[in-house]
Parts: sequence; structure tokens; C-alpha cells
Amino acid sequence: MTITDPDQDRGLYGKYRVEKLNGKPVGECFVLEAHDPHAIAALHAYVGSCAGENRALAIDLTRMADRWETEQKRPRVELPKCSSCHRERTLNDAYDYNPLQVVTGQPLGWYSGDDGEVCPECMTKMLRG
Repeated sequence: MTITDPDQDRGLYGKYRVEKLNGKPVGECFVLEAHDPHAIAALHAYVGSCAGENRALAIDLTRMADRWETEQKRPRVELPKCSSCHRERTLNDAYDYNPLQVVTGQPLGWYSGDDGEVCPECMTKMLRG
């Protein structure tokens, strides 16, 4: 299963607004998320760097990395696949199909129903005949 991230090739850019709990701004920073496979290696590198100065932080970050690693090993929910072309639904397919999209000429969303899954491209082909 492959999950396509539309930002994968963007490099470093402003994706988050981070502030301290007291509301004061934070200078330039880098956010790690538990689902990112590179985040665990980054945490371990930080532990190696800070362990001599702040043992408690090193222990906490090691535990965090262990939790993230356990979470990443859990089986993920199978992504829906289009029953026509078998393409997996991605982050680019955020919108669900709504018949008003046809009436108003809006781009079609992903159709999910008891009769299967249909991607926007296949739905457009089906409606056009």
C-alpha cells in the first residue's frame, strides 16, 4: 500500500504555525510527526546529542521513539481502491462525490457506496458515457 503525499517533493516550507503554551511565538523550528518514518531516526539522533546534558529529556525522547516505532509497525487500514481502474484513494482525493457536483459543473469527488468505490476520473468517464 502506497500513500501519496502531495507535499512529498516540496522540500522545507512553512507547514505549521507553532507557538509556546503562553502564546509567545517560536523562532524557526522543525516539526516531527509520529507517522513519518524518518522521525524516529531524528529522535534517536537528538537523544545522542542531548543525553550528556539532559538525561531526563533523552529518556523521554527514547520512550517517544519507541512508541512511534510500535505505532508505525501496526497494520494500517486498507485504502479504498477504485473498482474500475484499481487506483488507491490518496490525499488528493479528499472530497467525496456529491450529485450537486454534476449539476453545478464542479470537479467530481471520490464515490464510496455499497456497490463499490469509484475515483473521480472513472466517475467522469461513466457519466459522460
